[in-house]
Amino acid sequence: MKFLAVFCFLVTSIIVISCSRKSSPTATVAKTSYATSVNSIMQAKCTPCHIPAAGGKKLALDTYTAVKTNIDDIIRRVQLAPTEKGYMPMKHDPLPEAEIALLKKWQAEGAAE
Repeated sequence: MKFLAVFCFLVTSIIVISCSRKSSPTATVAKTSYATSVNSIMQAKCTPCHIPAAGGKKLALDTYTAVKTNIDDIIRRVQLAPTEKGYMPMKHDPLPEAEIALLKKWQAEGAAE
C-alpha cells in the first residue's frame, strides 16, 4: 500500500512538472524579401548603371522581376575577382560578404517579393 502511494505521488509529480513547464517560444525567422533587403543593395550597387533609361547594352536591374530573373548571374558576377571578366560592380569595390550572403539567402528562400 505504501509502495502504491509513493508510485502515484511520483507519477503525479512528473505529470504536473512536465505540464507546468513553459514551452520555450520558437523564434520565427522572417524570410528575406526583395522589398526589405535586396532592393536597397540593388539601388546602391547596381541601378546607378543598370537602369532602363540609360539604354545601351546594360541589363536593367531596377525591378523585382528583373532581379529575380537574373539572380543566378548577379550572384555569380559579384563573387568574381575584380580582375576577372564579368566582375560586378564594374570599376567599384566588391560587395561586402554580408551583402552577397543576403542575396544568396534571398535566392535560397525562394526570392520573395
